[in-house]
Amino acid sequence: MVKYCAAYGCVEKFVKGGPYTFHRFPRDEIRRKEWTLAVRRADFKVTDSTRICSKHFSEECFDKEKFGGTWLKSDAVPTIFNFPPKVKKMVKKQRSLKRIASSPPTSTDVEGIKIQCDFEISGENIKRYAYIGDFKTSDMYSPAIANKLLEIAKKESKMKDRKIKILQQREARLSQTILNLEEIIADLRSK
Repeated sequence: MVKYCAAYGCVEKFVKGGPYTFHRFPRDEIRRKEWTLAVRRADFKVTDSTRICSKHFSEECFDKEKFGGTWLKSDAVPTIFNFPPKVKKMVKKQRSLKRIASSPPTSTDVEGIKIQCDFEISGENIKRYAYIGDFKTSDMYSPAIANKLLEIAKKESKMKDRKIKILQQREARLSQTILNLEEIIADLRSK
């Protein structure tokens, strides 16, 4: 399946070894919502195959230590877009409506204000480990993180073993097909 960039007006598609890297939307709901709002597309639904290309991220969004600088930092949000003036105006109107809807209550409801403040404070940045590249050497000093790395390494090893087995089977089938075709050619030449 061909992967295209989900950004407004972007026509980039994934090409192996191409100039742009493609990044999936975060699984964390808060960060996913930030990315979705940044894309500014009407009725936009994010799926597991939705991607954004690297040209929509600033240089500060990339971790230079991981995979040659193509790995996004955990707090990265796409910010570079080429919106037409109509979309920019539409976004400003939506923001002003959201500000009005989310403005603080005018009554003396102290408990409601306290809950709102607690919600804003509780938004902490959680580091998620999903791939071997997410780990640094300093993370190995924590037993819990080291165990997580071991689990991820085992999982990736199983996936790669499975991929190797599939490729070996495919290679065996292709070799057999070549032998069969060579026999057919030899039979045809002898006639």
